[in-house]
Amino acid sequence: MKHRITRKDIARFEQDLFARERAGNTIERYPAQITQFADWAKGGLVDKERVVQYKQWLMERYSPASVNVTLAALNSFFRFKGWQECCVRPVKVQRKYYRLL
Repeated sequence: MKHRITRKDIARFEQDLFARERAGNTIERYPAQITQFADWAKGGLVDKERVVQYKQWLMERYSPASVNVTLAALNSFFRFKGWQECCVRPVKVQRKYYRLL
């Protein structure tokens, strides 16, 4: 199923984040990430395939941790809208562990 993200949806999502008492950075960052995705999609229809394409685009340009922040914002928005079928998995991050001798 294809969906369209509107500025009104983003504003409502921001209000929901505030109502759920999310951290200030989250309230600022998540709507900005959704807007960036909507701009990237050129206001087009959104479906899982399009989100996966965006994830690949992000992975070519940013660190896995940065990509995962964006994906967390998108997934949160998709759940807010009831678009669970658009959610994508985060990028696996290889952690380095150091052992002191």
